[in-house]
Amino acid sequence: MSRPRRSLLMVLLLAASAAAGCGGAGSARPELDPSPFVLLAQKGICSDVKRRVFVIDETMVLIDRAGSCPDNSYALTLYGRTPTEVLCSKQDSIAGPRTSCAEGSPQDLFDTMTQNTNLPDLGLGKDHKVRSVPL
Repeated sequence: MSRPRRSLLMVLLLAASAAAGCGGAGSARPELDPSPFVLLAQKGICSDVKRRVFVIDETMVLIDRAGSCPDNSYALTLYGRTPTEVLCSKQDSIAGPRTSCAEGSPQDLFDTMTQNTNLPDLGLGKDHKVRSVPL
């Protein structure tokens, strides 16, 4: 390989390495795929009043649903990156409202979200990225 070509190759490799180490393409968090959660929300029971899906910080998903069922009128469920990873849930039941969170889950964030479902950012503020997913 000629000297100018080798120098150009070195410059390109150094630039790619620097970009990957300093917030370049190698450090971006992949966008969470909401499609499994959308399917889950669409198949959910008792959701004739409200059915919404939110992605939070590309690491969690909140499903918010409500319906006209007498003993299951609402449910909010916070998931991790997959529908099998339930972090917290709050729902109406025949025995009254029930809330549960897995150990180590972000219960404070969940409490804030459940109290602020009327806000576009779910009350989380500018430190969190919240996006609503169309159903």
